[in-house]
Amino acid sequence: MRVRIISFILFLIASPALPDLASAAHRQQTTDRNRLRPSDNALAEQQNTHTLNELMRASSRLKDTFKQRDPRKLRSCLGPHKLFVSLDSKSEPGFYGRDQIRFILGRLFQERETREFRSNIQDIEVFDKNRAVIRADWTYIVFHSDNEVTERLRFDFQKNNDSWTLSEIRSSRH
Repeated sequence: MRVRIISFILFLIASPALPDLASAAHRQQTTDRNRLRPSDNALAEQQNTHTLNELMRASSRLKDTFKQRDPRKLRSCLGPHKLFVSLDSKSEPGFYGRDQIRFILGRLFQERETREFRSNIQDIEVFDKNRAVIRADWTYIVFHSDNEVTERLRFDFQKNNDSWTLSEIRSSRH
């Protein structure tokens, strides 16, 4: 009886069908694993959607800051580094820290009434995974003046530690 069992086991081992069964099982496992894993394109699309959602939230904070004339609303967009500011409505371009930015914007908002702050999803441009730009039109009236002014603002963002922070604010008048 032992001889028959050993002979049968040897027959199974030597049989050419077993490697085919093993390779077929391996192919099935690989196919199943690939079916469950998102493709590189799907993963990239998911990351792009996440990035766009983060930048849309940043755009919303910018809009709230200018419409409500409250520089504190911009707090989550300001990182630990200084950012470059060059606004037509402010005469001195330069690099400024968080508190200085809030002070500068506070002064601008004290002297101006925001009529409109317009930014759309089409105004968001992502250059790579760590750099993006949001463009907006800021229309305001300087107090004690009837002149309505529109500045085209460009907000440059950098990704730092999983959050997008401002690195530059520039403007040009229409």
